[in-house]
Amino acid sequence: MKNRGSMLRGVGIGMAVGGITGLIGSSLMSKPAKRQTKKNVTKAMRTVGEMIDSIQYMLK
Repeated sequence: MKNRGSMLRGVGIGMAVGGITGLIGSSLMSKPAKRQTKKNVTKAMRTVGEMIDSIQYMLK
């Protein structure tokens, strides 16, 4: 059980760092590049959500 908590904490820290990096990077990019990046991030977030759902299903 302890490993599960530390894993979730690590995932949360990774998401926070990724979000901050994305904010900094988006401020440096041109408008068309921002649009393409937003599409890619949306696809990636959907995929991560599906992976988490699958993992939760397997743990039940």
